[in-house]
Amino acid sequence: MELNRATKDGEKIVLDFDYAGELNDPPKEPRHLRFVTPSETSGHIGPEGVYIGPETAWYPDLTDSFAIYRAMVTTPPKWETIGQGTMAGREVTPAGTVTTWDTRTPAEGLTLTAGQYLITTRNCDGIETAAYLYPEEHSLAELYLGSACSYLRAYIALLGPYPFPRFSVVENFFASGLGLPSYTLLGTGSIRRRYIQPYALGHEIVHSWIGNYVYNDHGGNWVEGLTTYLANYYWYELQGDREKARDERRLMLFTYAVYVSPQRDYPIAQFKQKVDAPSAIARRPWFFICCVARSVTRRSLEPSSSWSPDTADDIRAGAISKRCSARPRLGIFIRSSPIGLNRAAP
Repeated sequence: MELNRATKDGEKIVLDFDYAGELNDPPKEPRHLRFVTPSETSGHIGPEGVYIGPETAWYPDLTDSFAIYRAMVTTPPKWETIGQGTMAGREVTPAGTVTTWDTRTPAEGLTLTAGQYLITTRNCDGIETAAYLYPEEHSLAELYLGSACSYLRAYIALLGPYPFPRFSVVENFFASGLGLPSYTLLGTGSIRRRYIQPYALGHEIVHSWIGNYVYNDHGGNWVEGLTTYLANYYWYELQGDREKARDERRLMLFTYAVYVSPQRDYPIAQFKQKVDAPSAIARRPWFFICCVARSVTRRSLEPSSSWSPDTADDIRAGAISKRCSARPRLGIFIRSSPIGLNRAAP
């Protein structure tokens, strides 16, 4: 789109798009293992629930852009909408519920979900937490909110202030385990299995900083590797459980040796996403790099020293809502590690 006149300094231009349509792509069974990838849909609005995300192309967008969003959604009676950022308004009328979500932190996309939820809220040290669960799972709300608060407290001490105004645990009508800016979207099966372990709910909460605040570039997926280290493993060190931490390191080595044959091994810079069991395990050299680098550099990640100011604060200040390469941001780790970015792990 081009303007037929010159623009002025500081001029604000508003583009108004008016469009409508149906979104009917019911979730399908994943082509890969369920524990690796969620059900597949480009977006769906139906009686079972609503899911629309960046892949739905439901709003104007530019490739690799970051934006702030304000979305006003009208749903039928007894339906609730969950979006990113702050709930700026909620009005319940006989005709339905109008909810407004305001996203002030620039993000690479906007995902909205909706369903017939019961909402439970709780204050966690000034952070609003909420559980959006179907009536059948509503009794689990306090369990999830209590676990979420424990993880938030631990990782705030480690990574710095929580970057969003609220955190919600949201039940999804199809199988998923997604970490999104300000909420996590979990399938009913996961919710029922009490998905509160460090590698589960803890992992999604760490993504609030790493992956949804500081973004990955188009190189190797260091975001998933560092999140795996901090949630799946380092949580046990934070809790002082040295035996469990050792068992987790041993498990990482064992599963990598079993599932990733020499023929299927590849440089970690080529790891993009999980598509099958070997590729899910293949992200673990990032975990090994973090372990080795921590040992070589002798830098502690204890909450007393945290990553501030020369790690976490530097990342936040220089990379908020940007796509970051592992090389400059984890440079202190990578330079000290004997495992290079462009080498397959031995």
